[in-house]
Amino acid sequence: MPKILVIEDELSVRENLIDLLEANMYEVLSAENGIVGINIAYEQTPDLIICDIMMPEINGHEVLDVLRKTKSTQMIPFIFLTALGDIQSIRKGFEFGADDYLKKPYESDILLEAIQTRLERKSVIEIFFQKDESQDALSKILISVQMLGKLSVDERLRSVEILGNVCYSEIKLISKNPGLIQILSSEELSIFHQLNEVKPIGKGNS
Repeated sequence: MPKILVIEDELSVRENLIDLLEANMYEVLSAENGIVGINIAYEQTPDLIICDIMMPEINGHEVLDVLRKTKSTQMIPFIFLTALGDIQSIRKGFEFGADDYLKKPYESDILLEAIQTRLERKSVIEIFFQKDESQDALSKILISVQMLGKLSVDERLRSVEILGNVCYSEIKLISKNPGLIQILSSEELSIFHQLNEVKPIGKGNS
């Protein structure tokens, strides 16, 4: 039974999430703030974390930053569930290493689908990747692809060349293992191909 940690300061929201997840056969851990959440993550190593952003003590971005810097928790799928929906907040979440970003009020079906997708992706990563270098490469690519997917078409076109250069070596590493491409959705795969076609600055076209 997958174990999910819910970090949410609003009691009613937290209880609703717990009820939903338990009804769908997940083991649920909960925390009323980020500090408690970090401690639980260290002690219990959940399979996935759902976290609010605006919280007392420390906010969700700070929680994610701490967990991503710790080896035992850095690869745990992390979903932000928040009322903040502007593009800057979304981009900041992905820059810290978030795996997904859902707005409140959430739709149960969409949240459950996002959870299932991230858990399946985590399983594939664990199967295909054994070395830290490969894990870092895949994580960087997924963050880039997901960030681009949140942008408008015009913003995406302007950002592809930049991210294609930033992630050039990681893209080539992933491209050598076609089995890993299977974890990308059709939209993410299209973005990945766009990144893969970027010519690295300073390497020429020959």
